[in-house]
Amino acid sequence: PQGYAGPGRPGPGRTTIPDLGDARAAVVREHGAAPAVGAHSPGRATTVLAVRDGLPVERLVLVAAITDVLGEVDGFADLLRLSQPTRGLLRGMLSDLAGRPLGELDVRETVRTHPVPPALVVHDRADKEVPYPVGAALAAAWPEGELLTTEGLGHHRLLRDPEVVRAVVDYVTPVREAAPAERDLARRTA
Repeated sequence: PQGYAGPGRPGPGRTTIPDLGDARAAVVREHGAAPAVGAHSPGRATTVLAVRDGLPVERLVLVAAITDVLGEVDGFADLLRLSQPTRGLLRGMLSDLAGRPLGELDVRETVRTHPVPPALVVHDRADKEVPYPVGAALAAAWPEGELLTTEGLGHHRLLRDPEVVRAVVDYVTPVREAAPAERDLARRTA
């Protein structure tokens, strides 16, 4: 149907992080730059990859963000007790599927090698899927990074917590100083 993208690299009903990054870029081409983009968990890789590839954005919000794709792959390989040759094959297959080296999906590499906009990192101390120190380290490494720490919201509940939503909205809503002409008008009418 019109308005729907065709199948990505892995086929119908499936996608990859680079495919999602390409989709963000297509939205910008069609509708213009977004002043801010938010991403949760693996969506972080999509967003940071799009920024790495030139997505224009003024601010990012990274919620419960995974930073090390290769580490996640290695953790999966450890869980399955894969041999070193099988790990190499897995990495190669995932790299082929992504259409680029997996290292390009690593946030830490992007922060070291590419300009990035300011970012608010939101992470909960009780996150069982992405440990809190991952988010804290990301905020510390990010140029102009800020950390919003929550307590007891875990990996998903923080997305709908009213205080978190308010903090994110405040972060991405630009505070515009009145232009000189507006200030002058305000003084004259007061």
